[in-house]
Amino acid sequence: MEAEDERVRELESKFEKAYAAAYRLACSKEDFLAARNTLEVAFRKFTDGLNSNILFKAKVLQAEVFASLGQKKQAKGAIQEANEITINRI
Repeated sequence: MEAEDERVRELESKFEKAYAAAYRLACSKEDFLAARNTLEVAFRKFTDGLNSNILFKAKVLQAEVFASLGQKKQAKGAIQEANEITINRI
């Protein structure tokens, strides 16, 4: 856990830090409401100049979180938005 905390601290983008926090909330703690709220703030405030790969990952996580909360309409919308993102090949 300490290594993961250190990795997150080294991230430069506020969006990536928020994504990492939301991922941990959803996948480790199963706190889907907190994960949803964290992602909503990140999408609202920190998307300028964002790498399309992390944006895609965040949209997929958002869809999973919405689905876990029973918010099917929002999950479908997040999936549609993810499908519109052009992924950069590495």
